[in-house]
Amino acid sequence: MNKEALFFSSKEKELIERPLQSTKSHKNNNISFDEVYEIADTQEFILRGKFQRVALQFPDELLGDASEVSVRLSRDVPAAFFILGDTSYGRNSCCVDEITAEHVNADCLIHYGHACLSPIERLPVKYVFGRQDLEIEKCLEAFETIYQQESWVILTGEQYYANALDKILSELLSRGYSQVVRNEEEYSKEYMAKVINEDIVEARSSGKQLAAIYKDFSVFYVGKESPALTTFAMTCHLHVASFYSYDPVEHKVIHQSPDTDARLRRRYMVVQKARDASVIGIVVGTLGVSRYLEVIQHMRKMIKEAGRKSYMFVIGKLNPEKLANFAEIELFVLVSCPENSLIESKDFYRPVTTPYELYLALSSSIWDKKWITDFSSILSLKPEENNSLNEKNEPHFSLVTGRLMQPSIVKEEQVQIKEESSLCNSQDVIKSSEHRQLSVIHRVHSVSADFHKNERNWHGLSKIKAQTQAAPLEIGKSGIACQYQNEHEH
Repeated sequence: MNKEALFFSSKEKELIERPLQSTKSHKNNNISFDEVYEIADTQEFILRGKFQRVALQFPDELLGDASEVSVRLSRDVPAAFFILGDTSYGRNSCCVDEITAEHVNADCLIHYGHACLSPIERLPVKYVFGRQDLEIEKCLEAFETIYQQESWVILTGEQYYANALDKILSELLSRGYSQVVRNEEEYSKEYMAKVINEDIVEARSSGKQLAAIYKDFSVFYVGKESPALTTFAMTCHLHVASFYSYDPVEHKVIHQSPDTDARLRRRYMVVQKARDASVIGIVVGTLGVSRYLEVIQHMRKMIKEAGRKSYMFVIGKLNPEKLANFAEIELFVLVSCPENSLIESKDFYRPVTTPYELYLALSSSIWDKKWITDFSSILSLKPEENNSLNEKNEPHFSLVTGRLMQPSIVKEEQVQIKEESSLCNSQDVIKSSEHRQLSVIHRVHSVSADFHKNERNWHGLSKIKAQTQAAPLEIGKSGIACQYQNEHEH
């Protein structure tokens, strides 16, 4: 069977029986329950805003505490609370699920656990990151094995280690590490990512280097391997002197630069595949992040101007089985938050790219290994050259296949319409002037139509002339399937 004719589906039994890795945070550390979930601060937020219907969004690993949090919040707050468990979009619960909150008519949302902090537009939101214990002395030992006292270091990490990081900074300063920074706004993780994204955009237009202040710093990140760490490391890669992460569970230090180089090489390969794609699927991975509609419209326009065909998909949570059902699509571009937009799994049937990578593929820009995570940044990026239709339809050499590729689905031809000596009737021929001009005809080549014709049509019983001989008629079997008349009993 042709591989491209395969279709996939999820196993319903596995989805239903999937165990939740639920943990109760107040049992895993020495911090009180009310401190972990910021009960008093959350009650003050609700009362100050006079909210009546409050949505409480929990990730899977914290669902075990959801009911207790709801009970404690409702003691002194006259409001209705709704627990949101399974998020509508994204691989994790880092995004605010405004869609589910609207289903219960919530007028505010409390987001628990790790968050990507993507800008939203519909609801007031309070983030409760929680708190985790950290063996400070072991973290300090790991830090001292890497850096000298005069080193310039940005100390950052997972959001639930915020209190522990403050203690680590204080201890490092007392040990003579006077160049370690943390709490200043320009050295926070979120601000750094924002400035670096803007730096790439500004550098292309004005040549300004907004992120130059980080070039002498090394980053020390406290947290285990996660999409947040991967995204942040790729963003900072070319803007800092070095990048190290410390896993507080395994108690080991990882130099992120080699891994980041390998990831960027893989992303470069995805960009090359995007250059060859004729049919591109735009996958909506969020309905809450600000300006996502503008980005989708911008990409559709960009794809059309490049002579390609685009389709839009709203499929909720992304998985290989869903995308594999659209075999005609040669490339998918995912519009999602920074932490969910990077897809590196080999399970996907077609490559999945980011909006910025698609911009690089469809424009004449040369990638300098700088990587943008915020999809709204591409709204400020414009192709450096606006090639004509003829130039866009010129074949190019593919670095993936090693062949000349013709990705455009729009072909332009100039034909000379000959003058007719006689007219049959008004319906067959339109009268025109004696000297006919060259007419431009646009032929639309449908890749999906070719796919249906060549791959999804079964030609097993089709008669091929001069190759198929008529078979002689023969008497078939008679009887029932368990034993035909010409079969012997055993």
